[in-house]
Amino acid sequence: MKMWNALALTVFAVALCCACVGCVGEVSTTPCTELFASMVCCETVPFDVATNQPMNCLENNTYTQRCFALAGVECDGVVHEAIHDASAAPDNNTVECNGVLYHPNSTIFTKTNKCYYVDKENKKRFGTTLALSVFFGALGFDRFYLGYPAIGLAKLCTLGFFFIGQLVDIVLIALQVVGPADGTAYFMEPHEPRVVRRMADAATWYPPEE
Repeated sequence: MKMWNALALTVFAVALCCACVGCVGEVSTTPCTELFASMVCCETVPFDVATNQPMNCLENNTYTQRCFALAGVECDGVVHEAIHDASAAPDNNTVECNGVLYHPNSTIFTKTNKCYYVDKENKKRFGTTLALSVFFGALGFDRFYLGYPAIGLAKLCTLGFFFIGQLVDIVLIALQVVGPADGTAYFMEPHEPRVVRRMADAATWYPPEE
């Protein structure tokens, strides 16, 4: 009887050890791209004064930054150590953070951010568009300016659909629902607010409490 008890305890101990090893092997670490802003340091991307957007803003309305986790932060299964060199000369490889230049080997991932692509050669100013809609919207000048000649001509022939279409366009343009016909974003002055529409997703939606 004692032999069977000892055998059972041995089997249980082996199974428990295997389970622990399996659990340790399945531990998942946080991806570096999902770290909080206070846990990472990213290079400063210069802005283009011609568009008031990051220099590397692409047509898909995104731009990238070279980032690295701060010292002691674990992500992608690695605890990182940020190696900085205040005396390093800036070049195309170094990353600047809080006035300190970091070596390229500190850069561990690329972060993708939201931007608003503006066509430099054919940019449409938000303030100009709204002014045209308010003062000359009945003649379709706002739609002509944005690149909608058919709608502009229809408004011109009907006095802005008897001024009703003008009022609708004023609201749509003020809310930035209607934009340039080529799909690019408005050129916004620094003091002009940009309307950002947020949709519920996995990061913002919470199930209702029962």
